[in-house]
Amino acid sequence: MNEKSLRDEIASLERSLIRERKARKNAEDILRQKAMEAFEINERLQTATERLRLALWASRESVWEWNAKEDTFRLYTAITTNEVQVSKRGTFQDTVDSIHPDHQAEYLNKWLAHERQESKSFDVLLPRFSESTQEYRWSRMRGRISKRDENGKALHFMGLFKDANSSVLRDETYQTIVDAFLHSSRPGFIINLKTMHVECNILGYQVLGVSTDESDNEILAQKLPTSAILQAINNNERKFAATVTNKEGNDQTVGIYLSEIPDMTADTPHCVGFFSTQTLTT
Repeated sequence: MNEKSLRDEIASLERSLIRERKARKNAEDILRQKAMEAFEINERLQTATERLRLALWASRESVWEWNAKEDTFRLYTAITTNEVQVSKRGTFQDTVDSIHPDHQAEYLNKWLAHERQESKSFDVLLPRFSESTQEYRWSRMRGRISKRDENGKALHFMGLFKDANSSVLRDETYQTIVDAFLHSSRPGFIINLKTMHVECNILGYQVLGVSTDESDNEILAQKLPTSAILQAINNNERKFAATVTNKEGNDQTVGIYLSEIPDMTADTPHCVGFFSTQTLTT
């Protein structure tokens, strides 16, 4: 090999080496970029999972899903980046059977309505048997179909589950108190002494000469002898006389009885009272 050929061969090897180094550098840059992307994706996944975990914890909800192909219903109690804990597993029929018999038809009707795309989501509040307490407890189930086949048939259903027993019982207690007050045989009123919001029962409207359609708080506040009530509270009087304007537009003296003297230092003091149109007796 002559000198020229040797120089050409060396030059060719140098060019190959440069191309190899450049290709290696490009490969390292791509690998580094992919590694950074994977790291960022993992960071976003961990952040999203943590947010989901905290949201479920704060709302005291659990995730549930139903897979049509396996006919498997799962209830998840914990979701982290490392594991998913399944607290209950069964078939769709098992889930139906866990619901109080009086509410199973409602559950199925709403489930099928969503399958038929007659509703945007599935949402029920009904009593479900709790294996831990061995009793029926009110539960809230919400969700929607996340995957359908080409014919629109449900393949995957996913949503949130929450024990709503305490809130339902609280609402029932509240509604019982409201109904008892509204339909009391004695005309009465309630005042929020912080906001001066007034509520009356049906007979209370009649005493004040206000139609039940006139539920405007300003009208009730004007009709109710608020000044006399506040003065009686300051004087520690539970029984006193006051003047109201009846529906005929005439002034009428009525007796007012407070259930108790409210604590005006409370965060939200309330006053509950009743009217009497009979002659006051001491």
